[in-house]
Order: sequence, then C-alpha cells, then structure tokens
Amino acid sequence: MKLVVEKIPDLSALYIRQLRLLLSAEEMLAIKTPFLRESATDPELIQYFQHSIQANESHSAAIRGMLAQTSDGPGPDKSKIIYAIFDESEDLIEAAGHPSVRDAALFAAAQRIKHFQIATYGAVCQFAQNLGHEQDVQIFDDILRVEGHLTRQLSAIAARVNSRAVEPERERQIHDFPGGPVNTSEVHVKKLLH
Repeated sequence: MKLVVEKIPDLSALYIRQLRLLLSAEEMLAIKTPFLRESATDPELIQYFQHSIQANESHSAAIRGMLAQTSDGPGPDKSKIIYAIFDESEDLIEAAGHPSVRDAALFAAAQRIKHFQIATYGAVCQFAQNLGHEQDVQIFDDILRVEGHLTRQLSAIAARVNSRAVEPERERQIHDFPGGPVNTSEVHVKKLLH
C-alpha cells in the first residue's frame, strides 16, 4: 500500500512514467522469457521465444536511451501488469499435465504479453507524437513493427499448438527413440504395421 501517491501533472510526466514502466516490463520479460522458452516443446514456439528475448533486450536499450535524456534519469518503475501475467502464467504452465497442454498455456501467456506490449507501445507512441519527440516516435514505430511481426509469427504457431492440446494423449511421443520422436498414436501405429 502506497502512503504517498505521486501526482502526474502533465503529459510529459505521464510519458516519462510510462517509459519507466515499459523499461521495467521489458527487463522483466528479458529475465522471464527464457523460462518460457525452456518450458516449450514445440520447435517453432521455442524459436519464437528466442526472437522475443532478443527483441526485449533491444527494446530495453532503446527505452534506457530515451530515459537517459530526461532530467530524472533512466530508472525503471515496477510494471505490476507483467509481474501479474507471469505469476498467473507460471501457475498454468506448471499445472499443465501434458507437454502439448503446456505449449498451449505458453502460447496464451505469450499472446497476453504481446497484446500488452502493442497496446502500451501504441499509447506511448501517441504521447511522443503529441509532445513532439519525433525521434522517439520513429523508435516506437520500429518497435511496433517488430512486435507486429512477432504477433503474426505467434498466430501462425497457435493453430498447431492449440490443436495438439485438444487430445494430448493421441499424440504420445517417445522422445528417447534413437531416430527422434515417434508418433505412437493408434492410427499411426496401424499404418506402420500394414
């Protein structure tokens, strides 16, 4: 519980506050996204998380640069939203009873994060535009392009990942087979026997 609430007097102060929150979010994403990547089994989802980590690091550096130019300096403010998304997502990921269900939970977490990022970057881009920070606007446009690309990549992965989680027992795989994973579903086994 906060004892003193700091007032935000104008759009410029709100903009700086939002940058600090974004910095916190991006730093937390850079720390936590490797956990998501390591929890995934789908190769494209793993690759998606790797690309996200690289983007988070780049976004953090860009925001730090913007904040370094302000009189307040580059310190972050804790982004409660990202912490909450990760807390909830980690619970779902740990509770998933099958790797394909865990991948679906990871997809849902990633999608929530992307929607948060796109919405927040869109808002601060508008603030920067209104404040006449043209260089920041260009940086935010670039970030939004990267986030849009990652969102499209995630959407392409979603149908496959989610369909596997519908009936995960039909998609049992033997991962220690010398030739790689083998689908041992009843239909596949019948085809192999005939």
